[in-house]
Amino acid sequence: MMAEEAVRKLSAEKLWDGLTALLIENYAMDGRETQIRLMLLFHSTIKLNLDAEKLFAKAASLAVNPDLEIAIRNFPRRPAESRSLGVFLYEECGSGELFNYRKLGT
Repeated sequence: MMAEEAVRKLSAEKLWDGLTALLIENYAMDGRETQIRLMLLFHSTIKLNLDAEKLFAKAASLAVNPDLEIAIRNFPRRPAESRSLGVFLYEECGSGELFNYRKLGT
C-alpha cells in the first residue's frame, strides 16, 4: 500500500503514486474504499510533515470525475475527528521498514 510505503521510505513520491492510483481508479470501486485510502494517504502525509491540503488539491485538479475531485480536495479539510485512523478503525503498527496500518479487529 502506497501510504505505508511512503512512511517506510519517507517518500512524498509514494504518496503521489497513491493519489494517482485513486485518480486512475476514478471511483470505479466502492467509494468507501476510496475514503479509506484517502484517510491512509492523508495520515501518511501528516506523518511526513507535508502539506496535505496542497498535495491533495494538486491531485484533485487532475480528476476527471467531479465527485472524486471533491472527495480528494475536501478530505484534508474535514474535521479532525472525521479523518482519524480511529474513526476508520485503523491503527499504526511498527516503525521504519516494518511500519504498517492495521485494521482494528483483524
